[in-house]
Amino acid sequence: MDNHIIKSISEKIYQRFPYLRGVKPKIRTQSTQPGYLLTYRTDVRTTDNLVLTRIVRVVVNQEGKVLKISTSR
Repeated sequence: MDNHIIKSISEKIYQRFPYLRGVKPKIRTQSTQPGYLLTYRTDVRTTDNLVLTRIVRVVVNQEGKVLKISTSR
């Protein structure tokens, strides 16, 4: 997967999830369909001073089009 495609996808994710800005995705190939799974993981501190791990998974096709986005609570 090209670096400029990863940067383009990451910018879309950073706009939707600003707390992920600067987080580099872990990239894996999909076994069930052609494409890639990008996983963004970070820790977020709540107003109650608790630390929550937030995970955003992004499924993209080989051209870099976002097919699905899912997130942890």
